[in-house]
Formats: sequence, C-alpha cells, structure tokens
Amino acid sequence: MEAARQVAEEISSVLPLLQGEYIVPKNAYEKALCEQLQWQVFDNRYYDAFNGRTYIEIKKGQGGMHFDMVRYAELLLGQGPPDTMTVFFRWKKKEMRIVEAFVIDTKALIDFLCIDKQYALLYLKVKAQVPRGVNILASATAKDLRELACYRVDETGIYATPKVKTQQVIIQNKRKWTQKSIKSFLQKKRRSNDKRSILYYFF
Repeated sequence: MEAARQVAEEISSVLPLLQGEYIVPKNAYEKALCEQLQWQVFDNRYYDAFNGRTYIEIKKGQGGMHFDMVRYAELLLGQGPPDTMTVFFRWKKKEMRIVEAFVIDTKALIDFLCIDKQYALLYLKVKAQVPRGVNILASATAKDLRELACYRVDETGIYATPKVKTQQVIIQNKRKWTQKSIKSFLQKKRRSNDKRSILYYFF
C-alpha cells in the first residue's frame, strides 16, 4: 500500500471520532488528533506525527490555511525528512467536528506555493538577515487543498485525485503568478497613483 493511501485509511477509520471540545482550539490540537489516530506525536519543526511509516504535518482549518514559506523552503533544500505528507483537516466550528481530511504530498504543496531553489534561498536569506524571527506566509483555500490532495477523506469514504488533475492545479497557480508583473501588481495595490500624495506609498 502506498504511503498516502495508508494515511487516508487510518483517518477514515476514526473520522467519526474526530469531534468534541479538543477540535476547537486554534493551536495545540495535534496531540489529541494523534491519540485518536494512534500516531506518534512530535514537537518538530518539520512534522507533527509519525504513523510508523510516514512523517506527517497536521493542519486544521475551515476555509483554508496559511503556510510558512521559510519552513517549506527549508524542506525543499533538504532540511527535515524527505517524502513527508501534509494533512489538512477541515472542520465545522458549530458542530465541533472534522468533516474532511486532505492527504497531500508535501512536494506537491511546495510546487503549488511556487517555491523553487532560487526563492527558497531568498527566503532563508531574509530569515538570516533579520535580528529575530520572520513570518513569510502564503495562503491556500480549502478548494486549492482539496484539488492538491492525493486522497480526500469524508464520512462517505476515500476518494483519490488523479495525478494529472493535481499537476493542472499546480501549473495554473504558477501561471497566475508569472503572468503578473511587479509593476501591474503595485498599480493594483497602491492607495493612490499620485506620487505627490502620501497614499501613493501605502498598499
């Protein structure tokens, strides 16, 4: 059985149990999820859990998620274990339960975030330059993550995403970024186009 499929089946087997007060906290929910999934929990920069075969990063959200670009740059450059999985658990606040889980190959997520070696080195250079910590975050919607996933798990079963579909999502996202010039981006974001106005320098 492939690693991603194994993760999906382990989630599917306990999905009805992933509900209650422990789902609500914004942080520190990983331990409770790992107890239900019988995964070994870790406090590690590059992963939260190990299922005996795969190191797994756990994310939980409703409409989407923010991702630390520095962390994923480090993974691309060989820091941390290779071949990790990222699992996004989508939950409903009112019902206090997990309704879906997306099992994502972390390499596909890095591609989606448009991190290549050049940008990875740039992010690490920024991190090294600042006196303390730095946050460089990129967002992805739940729809993005659903389409990136190798497998989607919900209460009705496990669904595989064709690899061709995943690659199309990555390519489309890259095109969106490369087709935008810095000049057009700034023009859209500036509060004013009048250089004499203080608003010209605000975004």
